[in-house]
Amino acid sequence: MANRDITALLMPPSLFNHEDDSGSDVIPPLPLAFDRVNEGRAPSSGSPLFKLPFEILDVIFQNIDSSTLPNLALVNRDCRQLARSRQFASVCLNYSNSTRDLIDLLSKEGEERTTHGGLTHLPSLGACIRRITVATHRGWVSVRHNIRLDEGLNHRVTVASHPGSVPLSHNIRVDVEFARKKRMADASAMFFDTYLPAITNLLANRNTLPHLELLDWEDSIVLPPSFFNALPLSSMKHLKLFRVEVEHEFAIELPKALATQRWQLRTLFLEVMPSVDRQREITTSSLCTSILRLCAPTLESLTWESGIARSDSITLAAEARDPKLCFPYLRDLKLGDVKLRDHSILDALVQDGLRSFEVDTTRNPIRAGFFRKHRTIPSLETFVWSYPRIPSTHSLEFLRANTHLSKFSLERRAPAELLERLLSILSTSFSMLKSLSLVWESTSIPESALELISTLKSLEQVHLSAGQQSGWKCDWVIDHESMRKYLEKLPCLRKIALGRDFYCSGPIYHRDQVWEGKHRACVKAEATQYVIAMPKLEWLYVGEYCLGFANFQGITEKEPYLLFEDRHICWTMVRRMFGGKSA
Repeated sequence: MANRDITALLMPPSLFNHEDDSGSDVIPPLPLAFDRVNEGRAPSSGSPLFKLPFEILDVIFQNIDSSTLPNLALVNRDCRQLARSRQFASVCLNYSNSTRDLIDLLSKEGEERTTHGGLTHLPSLGACIRRITVATHRGWVSVRHNIRLDEGLNHRVTVASHPGSVPLSHNIRVDVEFARKKRMADASAMFFDTYLPAITNLLANRNTLPHLELLDWEDSIVLPPSFFNALPLSSMKHLKLFRVEVEHEFAIELPKALATQRWQLRTLFLEVMPSVDRQREITTSSLCTSILRLCAPTLESLTWESGIARSDSITLAAEARDPKLCFPYLRDLKLGDVKLRDHSILDALVQDGLRSFEVDTTRNPIRAGFFRKHRTIPSLETFVWSYPRIPSTHSLEFLRANTHLSKFSLERRAPAELLERLLSILSTSFSMLKSLSLVWESTSIPESALELISTLKSLEQVHLSAGQQSGWKCDWVIDHESMRKYLEKLPCLRKIALGRDFYCSGPIYHRDQVWEGKHRACVKAEATQYVIAMPKLEWLYVGEYCLGFANFQGITEKEPYLLFEDRHICWTMVRRMFGGKSA
């Protein structure tokens, strides 16, 4: 029986899908040129504006204030299509009334295209859409169907918190529970039988959304095979599937007429797992490998996670065990908690051509054995070593085989003994290293480690941290004098990030304005000493403040200035700066 539980959509947003404020801005896609959203039609307006070359028209249009677009859309048909190309370049399907209206309109346009040779009689809204985000808002689910996640609990709490009240009779309680279950069932039927199939149909008809480039699926629900079969039929080039579930083992099946077609996907964020009640019964191996097999010829960036389904294990399906299976354009690869049954996936993905690679080499014996082969990847530029816990005696042979790296990052805390071994290798063999990010497990950074870092003369940016890396508590009592003593020996250094640092006045968390003012002054004073020691310094993150440096009012020496007035954790920004790229 299909899992049609809608309660997952009533849950608060996942903390694991939250970015700090330094990485929360999403850049909208640029609108398409007028001739593309008009699908080859000549302008119907005689206005001189539409006699300009489309390239000039696009430049003018991109500088129009977005608040004036509704008025622009009222001028004539061509202006409406221009306005819609910006208003609907990126849309979010959140289960609201406007979402349902949009889906209905796009469905009607799809039907019209079917009977009119792939075009609509009038310029279409579907031609304007470049990105779709599916993120159902729990408020709309609750309001539309009169359901709440805590509804049953509230009845019990109300009686318990009012001892003098008269408890509901058994018959009334039964009726209330029956009504609640019926509303839940009706809501599930509406979502899974009407809403989800409508979205699937839009994706399956390439003509309906001819310029769709990115689908960002954020609803953590069980998706049917029909949804996955629709994905390769669309025109999308970028796909994100965040914590979606399946309850059967299956592979994507294309229609016979399209059996030889390849999926022109360029970036993929893949996080598919068995449903909660079937985690120990099924595997997503066939599905995941069928997706990879279809997009392998064009895929450029892959992020592959497994969510909470740690028992699921992946191998290349039998029909995919082909020595010719390769990813010729794959440049960025991030392998999360995916459990591998054998090394067939790694053999296919880890090839010369990779530029950025993020992986936990200790996740299971399959991975550990693979990386003990001293495999050299000549094209590799960035290596992000992500791991939960790592022994100080762990093999470093993969690093020894790739001394040409320009960027290296350890995502989490590591023992001082391991970092000492690692820095010894870096200082003697990595002459091209430009970016380094290290985190010490202890609450201090040994001076011997800083001395080894000071020998990496090619470094242009460095991120160092120690101690506790989560929560409000910071316990790395940083010695700025010692830090400057060694970092000033790096002639190419331009950016420094010092995270989770602790000061004698107390840990860094919100206090009163007096403390904040003193802390800000302390940070600026330290920043001044850094730029005196390193005149070429351009950017500094310290004490949870981001600072830049510039010459003010003709002064020859650089002075620090705050890039943000308030403190920022900046985890996302620092990770993007010192880590790799991901889909």
